[in-house]
Amino acid sequence: MPVFINEPTNVIMKPAEFMFFNEFLTLASKESDPNKRMLYVALNQITPFFCVPFRLGKPFNPLLGETYELVTPEFRFFGEMVSHHPPICAFNCQG
Repeated sequence: MPVFINEPTNVIMKPAEFMFFNEFLTLASKESDPNKRMLYVALNQITPFFCVPFRLGKPFNPLLGETYELVTPEFRFFGEMVSHHPPICAFNCQG
């Protein structure tokens, strides 16, 4: 398979991109109206797709035991590939 089909990330990095928009989750936790709270959670989930519209390739598969850590002022994300068959990734996000 040609390498250009893959995008320059791996499976562990993809969920970390979703945490960059955590301000919507903060707003949802402070909202008393359940409809607005659901709207903020939905915004948190769909916003990353608008930031990377042309990244439609397949991410690389991480090796067993491979880790990824992302530390920002708002949160700390840690992911690890814990099983290869079946592929299982474990994630922890604090913030």
